[in-house]
Amino acid sequence: MKLLFVDDEAPIRRIVQRGLGRSGHEVILAADGEEAWEQFCAAPHSFDIVFTDIRMPRLDGVSFLRRLRAAGHEVPCVLITGHLPKEQWTEEPGDVLAFLEKPFRITRMLEIIEQIAESA
Repeated sequence: MKLLFVDDEAPIRRIVQRGLGRSGHEVILAADGEEAWEQFCAAPHSFDIVFTDIRMPRLDGVSFLRRLRAAGHEVPCVLITGHLPKEQWTEEPGDVLAFLEKPFRITRMLEIIEQIAESA
């Protein structure tokens, strides 16, 4: 699967790219929502899943997802955060498929990817 992974922390981006790459996934990285938007628009129908952190500079993850939806893109999305527990999150777009809390394991990401693939 081809994934867009958006997080402002470079070490996390590298770990995810290596870990998911070993499992045969192609991972495109972005450091914030603006960069993610550019990456997505360059090949909008090639992404199978978007994983995006919520809190980032320039354009946060929720605003990025809202931009995707407003443009008519229905790619499956997973929100990631290390700052706010899921039960406290009230602004989550209704069509987010999963919520991933930091710190997370690559195995958890693989489980989510598998669930999304099975439901497609």
